[in-house]
Amino acid sequence: MDRFRDLERAGVSGKKDSALLAAVAGYEAVQRPAEREKAQFSKLFVALFEFASDEARRTASAALSRLADVPHDVAITIVRAPLEISAPFLAFGLSLQDDVLVELAATLELSKVRAIARRSFLSAPVEDALRSRFRQEAAPSATEERVRTELKALVSRPLRASELALPEPTAAPVAVDALVEAAALGDRTRFSNALADRLQSTAALAERILMDGSGRQLAMTLQALGLGDAQIIATLEAVFWHLQTVEGDESHAALLLAECDPEISRRKVTAWRNANPPLRDNRTRHTRQVMETGDRPLPTADRHHAAPVSGAAPAADKSFSRA
Repeated sequence: MDRFRDLERAGVSGKKDSALLAAVAGYEAVQRPAEREKAQFSKLFVALFEFASDEARRTASAALSRLADVPHDVAITIVRAPLEISAPFLAFGLSLQDDVLVELAATLELSKVRAIARRSFLSAPVEDALRSRFRQEAAPSATEERVRTELKALVSRPLRASELALPEPTAAPVAVDALVEAAALGDRTRFSNALADRLQSTAALAERILMDGSGRQLAMTLQALGLGDAQIIATLEAVFWHLQTVEGDESHAALLLAECDPEISRRKVTAWRNANPPLRDNRTRHTRQVMETGDRPLPTADRHHAAPVSGAAPAADKSFSRA
């Protein structure tokens, strides 16, 4: 594995992304890696992964999820990465054994545990560990119970005719294409601002929608805004990379959209918007950053469909900073 040493030197010269992806490709090509080769790859991968771009790290995570023999240090490094990077490995990683999955189900943040729960096969011990973790999260606090009750009343009450339709665009409307473009560029703040403007609501609401790592709330929102299916799927796949995974003939983004009912989406998004009236300044400071999904669970019983809560945009979750 002399090529790994060459790649490490390349990484020092500032080509971390290329070195990381080349190292992964080289390891994939080894059918039966020896312990020495695994140790060399592990050392190189951990060193490069920390400084590589999010796009390169996502690609590496997805590629290694297909391998049955991934060094332990490499697997743990990926698992500790933010959800949009680790999700493919958690949901599809062939190298994650039952004992490791049981430990991860008990220790990881809830959004990552949900990614594990989406695996196509779960052994009995892993299922038990997942049930135990979800039961721990099921009991709502007093605040969560109050918010859940308020939101249920808001969503379930008959809506007035004026509420059934989303508002007309503002004097300076944000084009639908702007949402797709911002997603494709990987610019979280620009996308969040465009979404808030399109909804004519608060930046906090847009951020809450993006913090749903499953992508369901964003799918419902884009559907309610009248985007076409192709635009919605492209946007979902750009924002949540794990939704690019293909199952059968369709991506997970397409399957997720197929589960959304347009009328239900419109009613819920209308309720969310009405609960989050626009502030005088509906902009967050524009800094370029890569799309991230939030790990913090929403304070409701139904976290897939619940309306986000109004208020100031949440502070950045430390679990999303690089190790």
